[in-house]
Amino acid sequence: MAPLLAPAEVQAQVLPEGVRLTWTNRSGAATALRVERRPVLLDGLEPGYPSLAFLPVADLPAVATSWTDAVPEGPYTYRVVALAGQLPGPSAPASVVVPPAGLDARVVMAPSAVALARDAADALWAASEGTGVHLWEPGSSGWVDHAFDPAGWVVAVQGIAFDPTGRPHLLYLQDVPTGITPGPADLVHAWREGLVWRHEVIARRTFDYDGNYRPRAYLAFDEAGAPHVAWQDWVGGFPEHAALGSGGWTIETVTSTRYDQHLAFDLVGFAGAPDGTLSLLVAAPGALVLASRPPGGAWSDEVLPTTGTVGLLGGGALAVRTGGVTVVYVRFDQAAERTQRLTAITKESGAWGAPVELATYGTGGASGQPWQLATAGGRTALLLPQGDPEGLWLYRTDGAGAWQGTRLSHSTEWEACGLGFLADGRIWALAPATPSQVSQQPAGTPRAYVSFEEPERPEATPRARP
Repeated sequence: MAPLLAPAEVQAQVLPEGVRLTWTNRSGAATALRVERRPVLLDGLEPGYPSLAFLPVADLPAVATSWTDAVPEGPYTYRVVALAGQLPGPSAPASVVVPPAGLDARVVMAPSAVALARDAADALWAASEGTGVHLWEPGSSGWVDHAFDPAGWVVAVQGIAFDPTGRPHLLYLQDVPTGITPGPADLVHAWREGLVWRHEVIARRTFDYDGNYRPRAYLAFDEAGAPHVAWQDWVGGFPEHAALGSGGWTIETVTSTRYDQHLAFDLVGFAGAPDGTLSLLVAAPGALVLASRPPGGAWSDEVLPTTGTVGLLGGGALAVRTGGVTVVYVRFDQAAERTQRLTAITKESGAWGAPVELATYGTGGASGQPWQLATAGGRTALLLPQGDPEGLWLYRTDGAGAWQGTRLSHSTEWEACGLGFLADGRIWALAPATPSQVSQQPAGTPRAYVSFEEPERPEATPRARP
């Protein structure tokens, strides 16, 4: 016996009271309808992702054409099934994301990636690796694949960066076969001039890697838009800084008396402010050390005025702006070493403010995880996965500098995420829509992401003239 005609035109819309489902009935023989749901997005769009079973959530009369599901934030897929004494007729699925309070959310498709960024026009770019490094640019008829020469094999922790003129840049490593482990690699800088991609090797080193096997190499721009690169060498020594001038790259060592170069340390941040000041953050044993260099000046450094146990075990992230810098790190409570405290500290006009505690963790905190920190227009945003409370979290400041935290996802899988500010100053964050492993997907495989954005600010209502 043939199945019933399934309901058609199933739509899912997020409203304040929940997810509103609407549909069109096509079978006059149906005696009832059943709404089914599963907590996952876009089944079938990502190759290799296993299907999850639909579960019934509502039984409705055969004439019903709408229903509202009061669910908490998260991704959901629905279908409506026509029922009678025949085989059921399930509709095509409809997916939706219920965003956290204070944020909008939508699903976007992009190539599977290890780094994501938005340009000045808010267009999404993606970088992938596997069979060489690829940079994916959005085009009018789909994604444009840019491959490089040398091909490369791993993207630096910095990911994709755009200079003040909007040109895309990427740092990646090209392996140098020597039979030695760990062995040397070439640090390659790729950028676009007009329609032509340029590539150059900056240095050959045995680079240090973070916990996600990303080389600790960072890209920043000075007030003239010239690129600067900083990195950490695995074999020891202080961090190095390279500046691009008319004669090519000039490399210098950023020395310090604040920590011992022969002991373990991590280079966890490097950034350039709009006024040209460069800043470099080192997580050393027991201390966070910030080195700065004004335009045309020399490097100087200082130990951040933190409390508790900080430094190498607690990691850190750095964001800079003209006249200011924000550092986020994890400190361990001196009285209870298993308690981790996510903390932010800000320096404005040469003076450090008091540390601000953003969250308190148990043993499953955020140390050792990759963090993304951004600042613009007097606001700062942080995106990081954490284990207690579990999930992917967005922390952001308001106009007065007060922090608030929002859980975007209950999954702790990091994969490729993105964070930044839109052209109008609103914060955006990007997270995977389903928990599949990017490393198992070929470069360019379609990938579903959820784009979270702060709502557009309403236009001010003009006052009537008297």
